[in-house]
Amino acid sequence: EGFDFESTRFNSLDSVSIQSDVQNLVFADRNQYMADADWFPVPVSGLLNKSYARERRSAIQPNAILPVPTLFGNPQGAPQMRLVAGRTIEYGTSPFIVTDSQGNTLTVTSTIEAL
Repeated sequence: EGFDFESTRFNSLDSVSIQSDVQNLVFADRNQYMADADWFPVPVSGLLNKSYARERRSAIQPNAILPVPTLFGNPQGAPQMRLVAGRTIEYGTSPFIVTDSQGNTLTVTSTIEAL
């Protein structure tokens, strides 16, 4: 949506450049906002909002590439993030430990990776 891929040749430089930039924007938002909504406010409706998509899409310019890493956006309903030395504080790791009555223990650490 918002790009004329019908008139762009498949796998052309323009087509691949746009798709790469779109992926950079989407993954920046995913890395910031993908979480367990029971523990962290996930701005789902803001991320799906058409005006937010237009705002993010406006960052894509012909004959230019987005910087990597690409910064996440600020959709409606997003929590205010604290920045530390130019980076957000990590919220993507969730550990838990379970021990049964016989003393058997299970430890799990789940991490959402971001580059």
